[in-house]
Amino acid sequence: MSCFRFAKKSNWKREEVLDHKWDFVGVEEYQMNDCWSYMGYTFLFLDVFRSFIVYQADVSTAMLIILFNQWSTKSPDEIVKNANLAKELGVSPSTYHNLADNLRWVYVGSIIVSFLLLANDMRKSRRIIKSHDISFAFTDVIAYRYYCLRSFAHWCFFQEIRMHHKTSDQIAQFVFFQLKGWKRLLFAEAPRHAVTALLLWYQITQMGKPTSDDLKKFRELNPTASVRQEAQFLAAFDIYRFISYFSGVQQLTKQFGVVTMAFVFTMFVINALSTLAAAVMYIPLLYRIRGNLKEYVCHMVDKRITALMATKRQMRVEEEQYALQQAYADGAATGHYGSGGRGPQGGVATTFRQGAHHGHAGGGKTASVGPADPGRPVAALPSIDFSSYVPPTPTGRHGNAEPRVGLGNPDAAG
Repeated sequence: MSCFRFAKKSNWKREEVLDHKWDFVGVEEYQMNDCWSYMGYTFLFLDVFRSFIVYQADVSTAMLIILFNQWSTKSPDEIVKNANLAKELGVSPSTYHNLADNLRWVYVGSIIVSFLLLANDMRKSRRIIKSHDISFAFTDVIAYRYYCLRSFAHWCFFQEIRMHHKTSDQIAQFVFFQLKGWKRLLFAEAPRHAVTALLLWYQITQMGKPTSDDLKKFRELNPTASVRQEAQFLAAFDIYRFISYFSGVQQLTKQFGVVTMAFVFTMFVINALSTLAAAVMYIPLLYRIRGNLKEYVCHMVDKRITALMATKRQMRVEEEQYALQQAYADGAATGHYGSGGRGPQGGVATTFRQGAHHGHAGGGKTASVGPADPGRPVAALPSIDFSSYVPPTPTGRHGNAEPRVGLGNPDAAG
C-alpha cells in the first residue's frame, strides 16, 4: 500500500490565473502606514545596498588580483616576509608561491562565476517582469526587489501575501528560497570562503602564539630550558594571549581584518547550514506536495492573492452599501430623497410638477414619487393631450422645406 501511496498524484494543480497580473490589482489599496512597515521597507534598501557593496568589493578584488597579481597593495614577497607564512606552513617559498597563485585564481574564478550567475538571474527576472505575473515575481529575488523599489505599495502587497500562511506553507517557502541559491553557494561562495577560512585561521593562530618578548620572559623564568622546550613554547596557542593581543589598541588594522573575515565567514557558515537543513527538509516535503516545488509555491501565492482580492471586493461592497444606507437615512430624516435618488427599497424618486388644471402639464405643486410609504399620499401622473402637437419642420436633401405630415397639419395627405 505504501508504494501506491507514493505513486498517488497530488491533490493540487497550478493553473495560470489571468487576473493575477499587476495590471488588474490596485496595490494602493493594500498600503500600510504603520511604523513597522516603514521600518521593514527601510531594511529592504539596506539589503539592496549591502548586495551592491558585496559585488563592488568582488570587482575590486578581482581587478587587484588580475591586473597587479597580488591580494593587496603590498607585494607577495613582502607579505611572505612579514607574515612568515611559508615557514609556519612548513613549505618552501617556491611551494608557497605556487599555492598562493592557485588560491588567487580560485578566488578570481569564484568571483567570475558569481557574476555569470547574476547575469543568468537577471535574464530570467527580465522575462518575469515582462509577463507581469505576481506569483512568479514573488518567487524571484530580483523581480521582487524591482517591484518593491518601484513603490512602497508593492512591498506592502507582497507582505500581505506572506502573512496568514500555514506552517507547512511557510516551510515550503523556506525550503524553496534556500535551495534556490545552491549554485551560488556551491560554485561562487564556497571556494573563496575556503580561502578566507585559511587566512582567518592563520591570523588567529599568529595572534595567539608567543612573541619575542614572551620568549624573553620564558627564558628568564626558565633559564635551563632546552631548545626543544622553547620551540614547544613558541608553537603553543594560548587563548588568553590571543585575547590580550586582540584587545590592544595598537593592532587596529589586524583587528578590523580579522573581524571582517570572521563576520563574512560566519554568514557563509549560517547560509550553508540553512541550505543543508533545507535539503534535509525537502525530502518529506516532496512526499507531501508530490510535484514541483516552485509550482507549489506559486499555487500557494495564487490562492493567497485570490483570498486578498475577494476580501477587498467584499469590503468595497460593504462600504457602498453603508454609504447608501446613510444616504437613505438622511433622506428619511428630511423627507426628501432628492432628484434622481434611490429610496431604501430601490424605488426611484422622481420630481415633477402637476398641472393646475386636470389633464395639462405645466405649473402647479411639486410631488415626489418614491418608495411606498403608507403614511404619505402618492400623486397621480398627469394626463397629456397630444392633439395639438406639431412636429418640427424637416429639411429636404437640398435644404428646402418639405411638407409636414402628422398630427395638427391641415395640409396632411389623406
